[in-house]
Amino acid sequence: MKQSINRNILWTELFVSALERLGVKHACISPGSRNTPLTIAFQRSSKIKSYIHVDERSSGFFALGLANKTNKPVVIVTTSGTAVAELYPAIIEAYQQRVSLIVCTADRPLHLLNTGANQTINQIDIYNNHIHKYYSADLPGTNSKAFNHLLSITKNAFSESIKSNRPVHINFPFDKPFEPSRETDKIDKEFLKKVKNKFKSMSDPQPQNKIKASDIVFILRQIKNSKRRIILAGPLNIMNRKLNSLFQFAKKTNSLILADGLSGLRITKITSNNLIVNHPSFLRSVKVRKNLDPDLVIQIGSAPTSNSVLDFYADSKAIKIIINQFGELKDPSRTTDKIISAEYSKLLETLNNSIDKNFKHETDKEWLKIYSEIDKRSEEIKQKSFTKSLFPFEGKIISEVINLAPDSANIMVSNSLPVRDVDAFAGRSKKRINIFSNRGASGIDGIISTSSGIAVEDKNPTFLIIGDLAFYHDITGLLSLKKYSIPIVIILLNNSGGGIFELLPIAKEKIDFQNYFKTPLGVDFKNITKAFYGNYKIIKNWNEFSNELKKAAKRKSFSVLEIKIDSQKTLQIRKNIWNEIKQTAESLINGN
Repeated sequence: MKQSINRNILWTELFVSALERLGVKHACISPGSRNTPLTIAFQRSSKIKSYIHVDERSSGFFALGLANKTNKPVVIVTTSGTAVAELYPAIIEAYQQRVSLIVCTADRPLHLLNTGANQTINQIDIYNNHIHKYYSADLPGTNSKAFNHLLSITKNAFSESIKSNRPVHINFPFDKPFEPSRETDKIDKEFLKKVKNKFKSMSDPQPQNKIKASDIVFILRQIKNSKRRIILAGPLNIMNRKLNSLFQFAKKTNSLILADGLSGLRITKITSNNLIVNHPSFLRSVKVRKNLDPDLVIQIGSAPTSNSVLDFYADSKAIKIIINQFGELKDPSRTTDKIISAEYSKLLETLNNSIDKNFKHETDKEWLKIYSEIDKRSEEIKQKSFTKSLFPFEGKIISEVINLAPDSANIMVSNSLPVRDVDAFAGRSKKRINIFSNRGASGIDGIISTSSGIAVEDKNPTFLIIGDLAFYHDITGLLSLKKYSIPIVIILLNNSGGGIFELLPIAKEKIDFQNYFKTPLGVDFKNITKAFYGNYKIIKNWNEFSNELKKAAKRKSFSVLEIKIDSQKTLQIRKNIWNEIKQTAESLINGN
């Protein structure tokens, strides 16, 4: 017996049924005509929740945040043409950051390419420099060969995205008609039943990452041959912040942990005497770097945020080992001696089991003592500056956000100056907070949308620390906050443009610095916020900031707390803190 079908609708419903079976839970969909079959299939799904975004660029970053938070692939659906290109910034970030996305783009049939057909561009492998794998679904068919092809690319795309933690791209060409009521074919019912069962029977692949015995032997040998050991913890993906094995390894080997502000290691309930947090400030001194040079550096996570720490790594004469799951070189200086492909927590667990009471290794205790004392004194200088600092100063604002945020809250930190201030000024805190930042390609676009994806299904408060330029770049992201009632708290640090450029040598040149680099916006953020029905408050003192932050965290809609900053004044505060830390650190090295 035959059943009437629309081949486009059947094609996409089979695809979605397979994704359901594989455990996909979320899709971000932008409206369009050519992607109608995909949109209908996801809309009909009872197992995949869809979020609708009219702006594809915002949709891509929303999906990025959601995938990062849930550690599961998120599907993105868009129509053909320039809509496809709008996703590219988010795809680049996901590729660099290693976040799983399944990008589904609708397309015109191949025979319409280069004919002047409306909304038709060459979408074949359009993201090729920043996509893990590309697949063409081909025009929908109704025979076994066509269905097997769709089944194969669905399974492979999901598997590759999971194994690589990177985006994959499936291009879906469709010919009219798209609507379910418009039948295109008749197909045998028994055959169709077998096809559907095949798509619903796929299994979720499990990535494998084995520990090599030779890597364990190599690291143990380096520990034995060294006296000054450092674990350099760069920015870490939230799902990779498995801390117990790391702190245990540091204790067993008398290693210091230099924790990046984006590593999440500074904000933990675990107490450790091995933890160093102010190194981005005191390693600005060449003398300190030279005198405290270690014998062994083991790096986990991405490359460090601050230039001072990158310089320390580049200049160090130590044996340098990088550990990450995919064996990537996270070292701009290219001075690393060995890269080990392994999940660092599993590798450290194995090492911990190998290090017993009979394991002999020496430690330069005086070096440990000086390093820890410099870190302690640096913290005292920083806190003293915070206490006496007039409102506002970004370093203290960041410290206050961390102190006031409740346990299990999320803090998203925008690129440009905020991430550097977090690295320089965030101290220890005995709570569990999830720190996020788009440090893959480190752009300032899509920050609000990323935060929305992080917060949308989390009952814990989410705070976003962002500058005025990054806020302006992603105004359309506010629509998701309104549409889905996402109650994030946006701390808007308005320093009238690109304040980070004032830290760079270009600021001292005799040029039109204001117009060509700092680029002040002069826009009304209050009215922008109100246009999306958000709560807005201009903050004028520390007490007001504390009170309004607490209030905003309890609201059921998003809030913008704008703080207007004199970038020249706060630049001087930074320099004063860094100079005092430098002088103190160099004095301690001299024995004073």
